[in-house]
Amino acid sequence: MITLNLATKKIKKKIFKEILLSLVKDVVLLVLFAVLINATFIFISREMLNKDFERIKSQKQLIHMHSQPFNIEVSEINRRMNKINQIQKEYTKWSETILELSRLIPNNVIISTIELNKTSDKFSIAGTAKYREDFISLKENLETSDIVFNLSSPLSNLLHQEDLKFSLSGNLKEQDE
Repeated sequence: MITLNLATKKIKKKIFKEILLSLVKDVVLLVLFAVLINATFIFISREMLNKDFERIKSQKQLIHMHSQPFNIEVSEINRRMNKINQIQKEYTKWSETILELSRLIPNNVIISTIELNKTSDKFSIAGTAKYREDFISLKENLETSDIVFNLSSPLSNLLHQEDLKFSLSGNLKEQDE
């Protein structure tokens, strides 16, 4: 089969331009259609995200409203726990020290006051001993003990033979907790 093209060059150029124009128009329409579909998709996605955001926001508010009493209660518990921790940090267990000191006191000695100072680790004891030997025994017991050092006793503690009023002071060794 033989095809003859009897059109002139001018007509061929015009036909070529029309075909090219039609092709460009189709491509532009296709791009516009794709842009329109993408824009629609983006718009729908944005609306869905806005709805989800509003739903999450309202859920957050509901959760916050319902959890508010618990948050207040937890805050109060935390405040009390902090107070308890502070008290425990400042607490000194004197019972073991006093028990150890009481073991060192002879029978004929009566203690009237014991002062224990946590910050300086100093102590003082005042009391009455029936005999001077009882006081000397107390003093020796304290000097050889594991809880006392730098024991000092005024000379006035040794002036009387009987019914001796005395006072002692010194430092406490740190106790293992």
